[in-house]
Amino acid sequence: MTNLLGQINMYFSKVGLPLIVFISVIGNTLSIILLGRYNMRKHACTLYFIALSLNNLLYSTTVLVVSLLGDGYQIRISIRSSLSCKLVTYFGTVLSILSAAFLVLASIDRWWMSLERRVFTNVRTAKQLIFIITISFSILFIISFISADLYNSDIVGCRIQGSPGFVQAYGIFQFILFSCLAPFLMSLFGCMTIRNIKRSRMVTSGSRTARRIENQLVQMLLVQVGAQVLLILPQCVVSLLLYLPIIYKPTADFYSIFVMCRVIFQITYATPFFLYIISARTFRKDFIQLIIQVALCRLNNQIHAT
Repeated sequence: MTNLLGQINMYFSKVGLPLIVFISVIGNTLSIILLGRYNMRKHACTLYFIALSLNNLLYSTTVLVVSLLGDGYQIRISIRSSLSCKLVTYFGTVLSILSAAFLVLASIDRWWMSLERRVFTNVRTAKQLIFIITISFSILFIISFISADLYNSDIVGCRIQGSPGFVQAYGIFQFILFSCLAPFLMSLFGCMTIRNIKRSRMVTSGSRTARRIENQLVQMLLVQVGAQVLLILPQCVVSLLLYLPIIYKPTADFYSIFVMCRVIFQITYATPFFLYIISARTFRKDFIQLIIQVALCRLNNQIHAT
Protein backbone atom coordinates (compact mmCIF):
# COMPACT_ATOMS: atom_id res chain seq x y z
CA MET A 1 0.00 0.00 0.00
CA THR A 2 2.82 2.37 0.88
CA ASN A 3 4.60 1.76 -2.44
CA LEU A 4 1.38 2.29 -4.41
CA LEU A 5 0.55 5.54 -2.63
CA GLY A 6 4.16 6.64 -3.00
CA GLN A 7 4.05 6.04 -6.76
CA ILE A 8 0.75 7.90 -7.10
CA ASN A 9 2.13 10.71 -4.98
CA MET A 10 5.24 10.92 -7.17
CA TYR A 11 3.10 11.00 -10.32
CA PHE A 12 0.88 13.74 -8.89
CA SER A 13 3.93 15.79 -7.98
CA LYS A 14 6.09 15.28 -11.06
CA VAL A 15 3.26 15.67 -13.57
CA GLY A 16 0.58 17.67 -11.79
CA LEU A 17 2.66 20.38 -10.10
CA PRO A 18 4.69 21.46 -13.17
CA LEU A 19 1.45 21.67 -15.14
CA ILE A 20 -0.21 23.71 -12.39
CA VAL A 21 2.79 26.05 -12.16
CA PHE A 22 2.89 26.59 -15.93
CA ILE A 23 -0.84 27.16 -16.29
CA SER A 24 -0.94 29.34 -13.19
CA VAL A 25 1.86 31.64 -14.38
CA ILE A 26 0.34 32.05 -17.85
CA GLY A 27 -3.26 32.31 -16.63
CA ASN A 28 -2.66 34.73 -13.77
CA THR A 29 -0.43 36.93 -15.92
CA LEU A 30 -3.16 37.15 -18.57
CA SER A 31 -5.76 37.82 -15.87
CA ILE A 32 -3.73 40.74 -14.53
CA ILE A 33 -3.35 42.19 -18.03
CA LEU A 34 -7.04 41.83 -18.93
CA LEU A 35 -8.47 42.88 -15.56
CA GLY A 36 -6.11 45.85 -15.52
CA ARG A 37 -7.73 47.38 -18.59
CA TYR A 38 -9.47 50.69 -18.00
CA ASN A 39 -13.03 49.44 -18.45
CA MET A 40 -12.45 46.67 -15.90
CA ARG A 41 -10.31 48.26 -13.19
CA LYS A 42 -12.96 50.93 -12.50
CA HIS A 43 -14.86 48.29 -10.51
CA ALA A 44 -13.98 47.41 -6.92
CA CYS A 45 -14.50 43.68 -7.41
CA THR A 46 -11.96 43.71 -10.25
CA LEU A 47 -9.29 45.01 -7.87
CA TYR A 48 -9.89 42.01 -5.59
CA PHE A 49 -9.48 39.73 -8.61
CA ILE A 50 -6.24 41.50 -9.59
CA ALA A 51 -4.93 41.15 -6.03
CA LEU A 52 -5.91 37.47 -6.13
CA SER A 53 -4.08 36.93 -9.43
CA LEU A 54 -0.96 38.69 -8.15
CA ASN A 55 -1.01 36.58 -4.99
CA ASN A 56 -1.59 33.38 -6.99
CA LEU A 57 1.29 34.27 -9.29
CA LEU A 58 3.62 34.79 -6.33
CA TYR A 59 2.43 31.56 -4.69
CA SER A 60 2.95 29.57 -7.89
CA THR A 61 6.49 30.80 -8.48
CA THR A 62 7.61 30.23 -4.88
CA VAL A 63 5.59 27.80 -2.75
CA LEU A 64 4.53 25.55 -5.64
CA VAL A 65 8.09 25.33 -6.94
CA VAL A 66 9.29 24.36 -3.45
CA SER A 67 6.53 21.71 -3.29
CA LEU A 68 7.53 20.40 -6.72
CA LEU A 69 11.17 20.05 -5.72
CA GLY A 70 10.32 18.41 -2.41
CA ASP A 71 7.50 16.05 -3.35
CA GLY A 72 8.53 15.31 -6.92
CA TYR A 73 12.31 15.15 -6.75
CA GLN A 74 12.98 14.75 -3.00
CA ILE A 75 14.84 18.07 -2.87
CA ARG A 76 13.19 19.24 0.32
CA ILE A 77 14.22 22.86 0.81
CA SER A 78 12.08 23.18 3.94
CA ILE A 79 14.31 20.77 5.89
CA ARG A 80 17.67 22.10 4.69
CA SER A 81 17.91 24.50 7.62
CA SER A 82 15.87 26.09 10.36
CA LEU A 83 15.64 29.35 8.36
CA SER A 84 14.39 27.63 5.21
CA CYS A 85 11.78 25.80 7.30
CA LYS A 86 10.58 29.10 8.76
CA LEU A 87 10.45 30.90 5.41
CA VAL A 88 8.60 28.11 3.59
CA THR A 89 6.10 27.78 6.43
CA TYR A 90 5.55 31.54 6.73
CA PHE A 91 5.08 32.36 3.05
CA GLY A 92 3.05 29.22 2.41
CA THR A 93 0.68 30.19 5.23
CA VAL A 94 0.38 33.90 4.39
CA LEU A 95 -0.05 33.50 0.63
CA SER A 96 -2.63 30.73 1.10
CA ILE A 97 -4.80 32.74 3.47
CA LEU A 98 -4.51 35.90 1.35
CA SER A 99 -6.00 34.10 -1.67
CA ALA A 100 -8.97 33.04 0.42
CA ALA A 101 -9.26 36.52 1.98
CA PHE A 102 -9.40 38.28 -1.40
CA LEU A 103 -12.17 35.93 -2.53
CA VAL A 104 -14.09 36.65 0.67
CA LEU A 105 -13.75 40.40 0.06
CA ALA A 106 -14.95 39.96 -3.52
CA SER A 107 -17.94 37.95 -2.24
CA ILE A 108 -18.84 40.69 0.24
CA ASP A 109 -18.44 43.29 -2.53
CA ARG A 110 -20.88 41.51 -4.84
CA TRP A 111 -23.36 40.96 -2.01
CA TRP A 112 -23.18 44.64 -1.08
CA MET A 113 -23.67 45.59 -4.72
CA SER A 114 -26.73 43.34 -4.93
CA LEU A 115 -28.23 45.44 -2.12
CA GLU A 116 -27.78 48.47 -4.42
CA ARG A 117 -25.40 50.15 -1.99
CA ARG A 118 -22.09 51.66 -3.05
CA VAL A 119 -20.51 52.64 0.27
CA PHE A 120 -18.40 49.48 0.32
CA THR A 121 -18.16 48.83 -3.41
CA ASN A 122 -15.85 51.59 -4.58
CA VAL A 123 -12.29 51.47 -5.85
CA ARG A 124 -10.82 53.55 -3.04
CA THR A 125 -12.30 51.31 -0.33
CA ALA A 126 -11.15 48.21 -2.20
CA LYS A 127 -7.55 49.46 -2.32
CA GLN A 128 -7.63 50.26 1.38
CA LEU A 129 -9.05 46.86 2.31
CA ILE A 130 -6.51 45.01 0.16
CA PHE A 131 -3.69 46.89 1.86
CA ILE A 132 -5.11 46.38 5.36
CA ILE A 133 -5.76 42.67 4.86
CA THR A 134 -2.31 42.07 3.37
CA ILE A 135 -0.49 43.87 6.19
CA SER A 136 -2.69 42.34 8.91
CA PHE A 137 -2.18 38.72 7.85
CA SER A 138 1.51 39.30 7.17
CA ILE A 139 1.91 40.49 10.76
CA LEU A 140 -0.47 37.95 12.28
CA PHE A 141 1.34 34.94 10.84
CA ILE A 142 4.80 36.06 11.89
CA ILE A 143 4.04 33.56 14.63
CA SER A 144 4.47 30.86 11.96
CA PHE A 145 7.93 32.17 11.14
CA ILE A 146 8.92 32.29 14.81
CA SER A 147 7.47 28.91 15.80
CA ALA A 148 8.30 26.78 12.74
CA ASP A 149 11.40 24.62 12.98
CA LEU A 150 12.84 21.28 11.94
CA TYR A 151 11.04 18.27 13.37
CA ASN A 152 12.62 14.84 12.88
CA SER A 153 10.01 12.79 14.71
CA ASP A 154 7.71 12.33 11.68
CA ILE A 155 7.76 12.27 7.88
CA VAL A 156 6.85 15.97 7.54
CA GLY A 157 10.18 17.17 8.90
CA CYS A 158 9.19 20.82 9.34
CA ARG A 159 6.32 21.99 11.47
CA ILE A 160 5.20 24.43 14.18
CA GLN A 161 7.10 23.88 17.43
CA GLY A 162 6.16 24.62 21.02
CA SER A 163 4.17 23.14 23.85
CA PRO A 164 1.53 20.56 22.88
CA GLY A 165 -1.23 22.98 23.88
CA PHE A 166 0.16 25.80 21.75
CA VAL A 167 0.74 23.58 18.71
CA GLN A 168 -2.78 22.18 18.93
CA ALA A 169 -4.41 25.58 19.50
CA TYR A 170 -2.51 27.19 16.63
CA GLY A 171 -3.35 24.28 14.35
CA ILE A 172 -7.05 24.57 15.21
CA PHE A 173 -6.88 28.35 14.62
CA GLN A 174 -5.38 27.86 11.14
CA PHE A 175 -7.86 25.12 10.32
CA ILE A 176 -10.86 27.21 11.35
CA LEU A 177 -9.62 30.35 9.60
CA PHE A 178 -8.59 28.78 6.30
CA SER A 179 -10.61 25.58 5.98
CA CYS A 180 -13.85 26.55 7.72
CA LEU A 181 -14.36 30.31 8.01
CA ALA A 182 -13.15 31.36 4.56
CA PRO A 183 -15.19 28.78 2.55
CA PHE A 184 -18.20 29.45 4.79
CA LEU A 185 -18.07 33.21 4.18
CA MET A 186 -17.57 32.74 0.43
CA SER A 187 -20.54 30.40 0.25
CA LEU A 188 -22.70 32.53 2.55
CA PHE A 189 -22.23 35.82 0.70
CA GLY A 190 -22.42 34.03 -2.65
CA CYS A 191 -25.80 32.50 -1.75
CA MET A 192 -27.10 35.83 -0.39
CA THR A 193 -25.99 37.55 -3.60
CA ILE A 194 -27.90 35.01 -5.71
CA ARG A 195 -30.97 35.46 -3.50
CA ASN A 196 -30.85 39.25 -3.78
CA ILE A 197 -30.43 39.10 -7.55
CA LYS A 198 -33.41 36.76 -7.87
CA ARG A 199 -35.57 39.04 -5.74
CA SER A 200 -34.76 42.16 -7.68
CA ARG A 201 -32.64 42.59 -10.73
CA MET A 202 -29.32 44.15 -9.71
CA VAL A 203 -29.16 47.78 -10.74
CA THR A 204 -26.01 49.83 -10.66
CA SER A 205 -25.36 53.42 -11.49
CA GLY A 206 -23.30 54.22 -14.56
CA SER A 207 -23.38 53.36 -18.23
CA ARG A 208 -24.83 50.25 -19.78
CA THR A 209 -21.33 48.83 -20.21
CA ALA A 210 -20.59 49.37 -16.52
CA ARG A 211 -23.79 47.60 -15.50
CA ARG A 212 -22.98 44.68 -17.79
CA ILE A 213 -19.51 44.34 -16.31
CA GLU A 214 -20.91 44.48 -12.75
CA ASN A 215 -23.30 41.63 -13.54
CA GLN A 216 -20.57 39.56 -15.19
CA LEU A 217 -18.30 40.09 -12.19
CA VAL A 218 -20.98 38.36 -10.13
CA GLN A 219 -20.88 35.37 -12.48
CA MET A 220 -17.06 35.29 -12.38
CA LEU A 221 -17.10 35.30 -8.59
CA LEU A 222 -19.79 32.67 -8.09
CA VAL A 223 -18.13 30.20 -10.46
CA GLN A 224 -14.78 30.73 -8.75
CA VAL A 225 -16.21 30.35 -5.25
CA GLY A 226 -17.87 27.07 -6.27
CA ALA A 227 -14.61 25.70 -7.65
CA GLN A 228 -12.65 26.92 -4.61
CA VAL A 229 -14.96 25.24 -2.09
CA LEU A 230 -15.05 21.98 -4.07
CA LEU A 231 -11.27 21.71 -4.45
CA ILE A 232 -10.49 22.67 -0.85
CA LEU A 233 -12.63 19.95 0.79
CA PRO A 234 -10.05 17.07 0.60
CA GLN A 235 -7.35 19.39 1.94
CA CYS A 236 -9.59 20.36 4.86
CA VAL A 237 -9.94 16.77 6.03
CA VAL A 238 -6.25 15.85 5.91
CA SER A 239 -5.20 19.22 7.37
CA LEU A 240 -7.37 18.60 10.42
CA LEU A 241 -5.57 15.31 11.06
CA LEU A 242 -2.17 16.91 10.45
CA TYR A 243 -2.83 19.84 12.77
CA LEU A 244 -4.12 17.53 15.49
CA PRO A 245 -1.48 14.81 15.88
CA ILE A 246 -3.18 13.78 19.11
CA ILE A 247 -6.03 12.39 17.01
CA TYR A 248 -3.87 10.81 14.35
CA LYS A 249 -0.12 10.24 14.12
CA PRO A 250 1.12 11.06 10.58
CA THR A 251 2.64 8.13 8.69
CA ALA A 252 4.25 7.73 5.26
CA ASP A 253 0.89 6.68 3.77
CA PHE A 254 -0.84 9.65 5.35
CA TYR A 255 1.78 12.03 4.01
CA SER A 256 1.29 10.63 0.48
CA ILE A 257 -2.46 11.21 0.76
CA PHE A 258 -1.80 14.68 2.19
CA VAL A 259 0.41 15.60 -0.79
CA MET A 260 -2.21 14.37 -3.29
CA CYS A 261 -4.96 16.38 -1.57
CA ARG A 262 -2.66 19.41 -1.50
CA VAL A 263 -2.03 19.11 -5.25
CA ILE A 264 -5.80 18.99 -5.82
CA PHE A 265 -6.19 22.13 -3.71
CA GLN A 266 -3.31 23.86 -5.52
CA ILE A 267 -5.28 23.60 -8.75
CA THR A 268 -7.22 26.60 -7.41
CA TYR A 269 -4.18 28.79 -8.12
CA ALA A 270 -4.38 27.92 -11.84
CA THR A 271 -8.13 27.97 -12.46
CA PRO A 272 -9.24 31.65 -12.15
CA PHE A 273 -8.31 32.65 -15.72
CA PHE A 274 -10.23 29.76 -17.26
CA LEU A 275 -13.22 30.31 -14.96
CA TYR A 276 -13.28 33.97 -16.03
CA ILE A 277 -13.21 32.90 -19.68
CA ILE A 278 -16.11 30.51 -19.14
CA SER A 279 -18.30 32.81 -17.07
CA ALA A 280 -17.78 36.33 -18.44
CA ARG A 281 -18.43 37.47 -22.01
CA THR A 282 -16.57 40.76 -21.52
CA PHE A 283 -13.47 38.90 -20.31
CA ARG A 284 -13.61 36.57 -23.33
CA LYS A 285 -13.98 39.54 -25.67
CA ASP A 286 -11.00 41.34 -24.14
CA PHE A 287 -8.94 38.15 -24.36
CA ILE A 288 -9.71 37.73 -28.05
CA GLN A 289 -8.85 41.39 -28.66
CA LEU A 290 -5.54 40.89 -26.85
CA ILE A 291 -4.70 37.88 -29.04
CA ILE A 292 -5.53 39.86 -32.19
CA GLN A 293 -3.41 42.81 -31.03
CA VAL A 294 -0.42 40.54 -30.31
CA ALA A 295 -0.83 38.74 -33.66
CA LEU A 296 -1.03 42.05 -35.57
CA CYS A 297 2.00 43.38 -33.70
CA ARG A 298 4.05 40.31 -34.60
CA LEU A 299 2.88 40.52 -38.22
CA ASN A 300 3.93 44.16 -38.46
CA ASN A 301 7.33 43.36 -36.96
CA GLN A 302 7.85 40.59 -39.52
CA ILE A 303 6.85 42.92 -42.36
CA HIS A 304 9.26 45.63 -41.21
CA ALA A 305 12.01 43.03 -40.69
CA THR A 306 11.75 41.89 -44.31
